[in-house]
Amino acid sequence: MKKNIILILFFLITLSFISCKKEESYSLIRNYYSDSYVTKKGAELRTASPMDDNLRDENDEPLKSAYYAIIVCQITVMEDSIIQYGHCWSKTNPEPYIIPTDTSNYSKFKPEKNTQLEQFQSRIINLMPEEVFYVRSYVITNKGDTGYNKQIFCDTTLVPINEWFITDYVGTIPFEGAATFTMKGFHKNYECGYLAGGNNGLACLDDFWEYDPIEEAWQQIGHIHDDMTDAVGFAITYYDQNIQANRTKAYLGSGRNSNGTEIYDDWCEYDDYNNVWTIINCHKPYPLEISGAVAFTIGDKGYVGTGINDNGHSISQFYKFDPVEADKPDGNPWLVETGMPSTYKRHNAVAFVIEDYGFVGTGEDETGTYYNDLWMFIPGDEVIQGVWVKRTNMPTDIGRTEAVGIAIEDQGYIGMGFDGTYNSSDFYRYDPYNDKWYECADYKVGATTPQAQTVRNACGFAIEDKGYVGTGYEGQEGDGQYSNEFWIYRPW
Repeated sequence: MKKNIILILFFLITLSFISCKKEESYSLIRNYYSDSYVTKKGAELRTASPMDDNLRDENDEPLKSAYYAIIVCQITVMEDSIIQYGHCWSKTNPEPYIIPTDTSNYSKFKPEKNTQLEQFQSRIINLMPEEVFYVRSYVITNKGDTGYNKQIFCDTTLVPINEWFITDYVGTIPFEGAATFTMKGFHKNYECGYLAGGNNGLACLDDFWEYDPIEEAWQQIGHIHDDMTDAVGFAITYYDQNIQANRTKAYLGSGRNSNGTEIYDDWCEYDDYNNVWTIINCHKPYPLEISGAVAFTIGDKGYVGTGINDNGHSISQFYKFDPVEADKPDGNPWLVETGMPSTYKRHNAVAFVIEDYGFVGTGEDETGTYYNDLWMFIPGDEVIQGVWVKRTNMPTDIGRTEAVGIAIEDQGYIGMGFDGTYNSSDFYRYDPYNDKWYECADYKVGATTPQAQTVRNACGFAIEDKGYVGTGYEGQEGDGQYSNEFWIYRPW
């Protein structure tokens, strides 16, 4: 009879673990970092265990290495027969159970009669980094029966790698100032990295390269429409009415020639099926001739802004790109978007996207001001334009230009660049959920004996859980050289 009651109970009640409630101290569904950890990506239960400075031992001394986890659970059906519910956990027992004499290993909640509960959470304390623990939800009925749900195995990931690893060189000619983006590979079914243009100090380039993350190799697959450097590129997936299906296109534009006498407003699109670039044949070209701009994609729209114009003035304007309009001969794909505050106009900044929010930071203006700031762009809709929100500055006293900015999963990274006097090798992680910065391993070069190296005007992108950074001008001004090395950054 007792077993039957428990079986009936499990048919009536569904306990499903979901992602942790977002708190200021950690991020949602992110992997292990030096100051917190979560379970392996894709696990049924995700917990985050940041340091809790308020925890004390029996002598009221702070527990310097004490971590905690917030576990959230959902009951989809609440029956009158449930008089208590909660979580029980253990660091040693794979099937933890309630031990009434030890209340530290379970939580206890008593429902009100006829209450439909959606969520409840428990706090597990005194955890350690990389510690394995086990969790089960439980219910107690008014008959005194206790039922447990499926045991959840909570395993932390490995210690953060936070290191650089050499990958394939991009051709044989060192260069800087290339544009990069990612999209599904040419005749492949997985994401690849792309690099276009740049300069070698003597002339601009029109080379177009593809990086295969599986083969860890670069291959030149063609040429762009013109020689150019300091251009920007992005890829968009959108619904194409002509073929009645989603398609992905890449776009490349702005930039300048080798001596800076010509700055471009041309934009072209990439036909990945035929592997060719063509000038966008629409009614309205990009409204400005600029170089050193930033570009990013949110949803099915592209965003391009900042940069330096042909008069040598930095700008703060932004425009939104609609690929559907670009397909029309009489279309106008460039719509005015909210620009950054005019007092923060700049060029040679960086940009990345996390969870449909754009981030733009660093750069310089024509007066020689170097920025170490970061701004978040919240997109609008078809009627309302987006807004810019100031975020915490990078943890450096001096700003920088020609840095590298990428987003690996849900974290942003900015590093290297030129501060007006010296090139840099430092690299920082930005957590958008708690608006904080963390120092990472310096950028490294040298396939035989890797060591920290200062570099400016490099380029980068991210694919899944890895960052890819390379090229640029290495060393210090007047005593450096161009590079065609490319490196993989692994946070974990």
